[in-house]
Amino acid sequence: MSVISVVGLRVRNSTFSNTNGTAPPAGIDFEPNDHNDRLEDIELTDLTIFNNSGNGIDFATNGLGLHPTATPLAMTSFVVKNLLIDGGRGGGLYYDSVVGSGTLVVEGAVIRNTMLAGIMLELTSASTHHTTLRDVVLEGVAANFSGKIAPDPAKHWYGGWTSTSASASPIVVGDPKYGKYSNVLPWDRLPANASATEAPIGGLSLHNVTVRDTFPRPWASFMPVGGGGAGDVTGAVRVANPAGGCKHALGSERGAGGVVYIDVEVQCG
Repeated sequence: MSVISVVGLRVRNSTFSNTNGTAPPAGIDFEPNDHNDRLEDIELTDLTIFNNSGNGIDFATNGLGLHPTATPLAMTSFVVKNLLIDGGRGGGLYYDSVVGSGTLVVEGAVIRNTMLAGIMLELTSASTHHTTLRDVVLEGVAANFSGKIAPDPAKHWYGGWTSTSASASPIVVGDPKYGKYSNVLPWDRLPANASATEAPIGGLSLHNVTVRDTFPRPWASFMPVGGGGAGDVTGAVRVANPAGGCKHALGSERGAGGVVYIDVEVQCG
């Protein structure tokens, strides 16, 4: 299902599976065309998403700033409840936004057996966007940790990530490939608040989140670029990983002077 613009959408008791072909072949793709579109008051409840070529759900809202003179005041709001994402050649939930402000709340979700990260937050400024994960289980996600499996980039969507960096951890936050807006908008069409890229990347709250993994890697990777650092990442996570993984990793490309505010209680076992 592809959604360009809507206010007040409710999707309930539905299954999205076996999507492939034109990128991004996600189970559900929220992707506005330009600043005239809106993505507000959206609730997804009791969904099963499996075996798609792309991510389970793409919240790719950068199109809201695609206009040379537009002031990106758009506010996006998404709520997801009782979600199962199982398998697929992409990741679980992908949230990418540099314009306006937005919230994504996920309550009650199991995301498992994906090739890329279960949660991918790209270019979400901690000062304007916030993601809340509550009662979420990530199991066997980011299975392409070795980088040996390289899906066709013409058919699979990584946003600013390579297929390897997008599977660095079960949760990936940042913009590890290009930095700032270069992978999102042409330079002559930057939104009016382009300076927001200097704000920390992040805005993530974790409540009763469980990560079950078997690879020797951190449970989360924070890869900000452009001097903004990583910020406003709080809460608690339970990690079950016989190979380790009870610490997060901060990308080495963080610009000098970038702030880091990651305050997460991690329980191992």
